[in-house]
Amino acid sequence: MDRRVLAFRNKSPTPVDPFPQDLLSSPTKPLRCIPKTPERILAAVEIVDDFNSNLLDWGSSNVLAIALGNTIRTFKDDHTQKVGSLAWNNHPYIRGNGCARRQWLHKLEDHTAPVRALAWCPFQSSLLVSGRGLGDECIKFWDTSTGVCENSVDAGSEVCALLWNTNEEELLSSHGYDDYQLTLWKYPSMKKLAKLVGHSSSVHYMAQSPNGCTVASAAGDELLVLWNVFGTPGLRKPAAKPFALASCIQ
Repeated sequence: MDRRVLAFRNKSPTPVDPFPQDLLSSPTKPLRCIPKTPERILAAVEIVDDFNSNLLDWGSSNVLAIALGNTIRTFKDDHTQKVGSLAWNNHPYIRGNGCARRQWLHKLEDHTAPVRALAWCPFQSSLLVSGRGLGDECIKFWDTSTGVCENSVDAGSEVCALLWNTNEEELLSSHGYDDYQLTLWKYPSMKKLAKLVGHSSSVHYMAQSPNGCTVASAAGDELLVLWNVFGTPGLRKPAAKPFALASCIQ
């Protein structure tokens, strides 16, 4: 029997993937560069070096206010001259009412010393983070719906203030004795991302700009330091259109 095997001189073409992997996989997010040096340093003469006070705040109208001795100084880049006064109207936390009844939801008692720093998580409404100074030096995470302490991290030095990054899942802490710096943490792993050194005494005060990018810190060294630690807020991704991959099917 005459048996012949037919063979092509050229190999058959590779089949085309109807769904390219580069379209199906999510793009790699570029790494953010965290500046280790201050964006600006201002004089904060006569600021009180008090662990139990909060003398710095950044309003929603982009006005930064700081208490210096018996004076409140305000800063805003939008003005060409000094802002002479500042007032908040109808703030929900300073309005009074005639009701004297109170009901405690939870009593959070895991700290071994008075609590100095508190910050509500912007992306998880029931999560509260707290920090304490000498004798404790821990950052604790609380589920306020249950009153349970979910995590406790040794910060290595007294915790003076806490701020959440509203653009990323990150937490910024400021510290006192004996580590006068700001520390940026990745949440929830609590891996240290950066250490920011710009003060020579306890960093009791921090405030965040309205856009969530810049942080102001103040300390007993009479310095008001601005840090571009939280970067630039990312643009929201457009919603995926129905059958967005249909054009890839041949």
